[in-house]
Amino acid sequence: MQVRRYLIAAVLTVLFLADVQAQPDKAPSKELFAWNRLPDEPGARATTGACRGIAGNALLSAGGAYVSEEGIEWANDTHVLTRNDRDALVWTGTLELIHPVSNAASVTWDNSVLCIGGSSAEGPISNVIRIDWAEQRIIAGQLAPLPEPLSFASAGVVGSNLYVAGGVRTPSDSANSGSFLSLDLADADAQWHLEETWPGPLRYAAASAVLNDAYYLFGGIPTGVTADSSLEIPHLQDAYRYTAEDGWERLADLPYGTHAWSAVPYGPSHILLFGSPQVLTKPEVYRQDPSSASRPNQILGYHTITNTWTEMGQLPVDRVTQPVIRWADKFIVSGEIAHSGVVAHTHFQSTIRPTGVRFGAINYFVLATYFLILIGMGLYFARGEKTESDYFLARRRIPWWAAGLSIFGTQLSAITFMAIPAKAYATDWVYILGQATIVLIAPVVVYWYLPFFRRLGVTTAYEYLEKRFNLAVRLFGSLTFILLQLGRMGVVIFLPALALSAVTGLNIYAAILLMGLLSTFYTALGGMEAVIWSDVLQVVVLLGGALLSLIIIASSVEGGTIGLVSTASTLGKFHTFTWSWDHTTTTVWVVVLGYLLGNLVPYTADQTVVQRYLTTANERLAARSIFTNAALTIPAGLIFFSLGTALFMFYRDNPQDLE
Repeated sequence: MQVRRYLIAAVLTVLFLADVQAQPDKAPSKELFAWNRLPDEPGARATTGACRGIAGNALLSAGGAYVSEEGIEWANDTHVLTRNDRDALVWTGTLELIHPVSNAASVTWDNSVLCIGGSSAEGPISNVIRIDWAEQRIIAGQLAPLPEPLSFASAGVVGSNLYVAGGVRTPSDSANSGSFLSLDLADADAQWHLEETWPGPLRYAAASAVLNDAYYLFGGIPTGVTADSSLEIPHLQDAYRYTAEDGWERLADLPYGTHAWSAVPYGPSHILLFGSPQVLTKPEVYRQDPSSASRPNQILGYHTITNTWTEMGQLPVDRVTQPVIRWADKFIVSGEIAHSGVVAHTHFQSTIRPTGVRFGAINYFVLATYFLILIGMGLYFARGEKTESDYFLARRRIPWWAAGLSIFGTQLSAITFMAIPAKAYATDWVYILGQATIVLIAPVVVYWYLPFFRRLGVTTAYEYLEKRFNLAVRLFGSLTFILLQLGRMGVVIFLPALALSAVTGLNIYAAILLMGLLSTFYTALGGMEAVIWSDVLQVVVLLGGALLSLIIIASSVEGGTIGLVSTASTLGKFHTFTWSWDHTTTTVWVVVLGYLLGNLVPYTADQTVVQRYLTTANERLAARSIFTNAALTIPAGLIFFSLGTALFMFYRDNPQDLE
């Protein structure tokens, strides 16, 4: 009784803390970015085309070009942006670079800034400069030079491979490079390699980014077009993805042509383009009348999974003049604001506004009711427990169907409910074959393992180890099982805690404590009987919720269910069988064999499963429970994989809802 009081007090404490930590309801925010102006760089010059990146705890802005009374000049100084004691961003000084440079491709790698190519007063250059920031001073060195001078090139680092695409190779800006080059940065003696060129027009001033081990190339200015060639500069709309394994792949075109200083990864599957509009007039015309550009400067978002574009915000400047840098959770943007013929060069940093959600009173009521039902189950079943068998084996009076649902519910965790739809959303259906292997495992368990455990008369699967060997072997087996479950529970609790925090605003640590203590509370009090019946309830809720979500999403997709299936089939989202002997990919035999052996372990030696088929009245009913679990895996797998595909189709139709 004393233990119960402590448990109840702990649960009530967590519920109170959760209520305190929860954020108030907020109306959804349409604008993702909130911009704050930063102080100006040291000196009166307004440079453009600097090489920028993060080194150590500082943002380095090296070189650039500026207009003086004598014309265009190239800078060789490096400005350093750091945080002061009040965590405010400040420019802390000016240090000299190796040589003047502007319009170099810049990337951050290994805590250093790489400036690749660029131009000087004599034209494009081939130097590759590495800049480090240590002990409040600049340390600069050089890597292997480019095979040819390049300015306005695009670059990115995948692993340790530096890729450079396109650019300008003559002072007149009329001859573009079609080269796609690579350099292994991990090899000090490495030289540049010529790779396969993208399957599109030659270009310069394209945007590039790296996300999930792939190199992306967006837009740019085509061959032979310069700032002096016409009043208007056309821009390219095509986009490409490159991986070392698959080469180049054409992606969905941008909604309008652009050249961009930067494409920056945002989250696990978005790339943001901070760039210039479709048609940019000559600089002198634009500065007098910014509206002469055909479109305002929008932040475009590309979603790498659904292959869709959407506008995700408005730039705080009329024209981006420096590479946009992602620094922790901030974006640093520098550019020009033109008004009545006066051009001001400014710097901004952004914060990401959280998407406001309303969980609502009804949802809170349902959630609280569900938690109270689980607590009630623990208290109810605790009344009849008198022996060890009562507590651990539920007095062997569990119906076969409830035991089957409980076995299914044991394996049906947040990993299944969230990770399987996420995998189908991101890829296809190749892993559904793994769900079917449980049907192959069930007869093996029923005819060999079930009779063995039932006839032993044990409470846990590990008692056999002591009977067959000794106590030390049993303790070792139990310990390894407990360690495995501790690791698994970390994922199983963390995933729903993320979801609960996202929809309620609840502090994620409070969400973890809430779920952990509530689960401990009703299982510790009610024993195996409470566990099984709560599993039955959770299976109904989870499968019912997944099925209802699938119906709602399918009805929201253009063309309904028929349109969803037709379009998803065309896009290869239902691909299931990969026929190959390659053991490094998801071929049929790899998936089936892997899941077959993987499922054999929990269904034959895992206490969480074995204990459940010891709770029925006899062996025949236990066999029914195992076959019930196997029968549920096929429709459940179809529901969860269909849900992931439906989510893909929904967000493909509504990319603006992806944030």
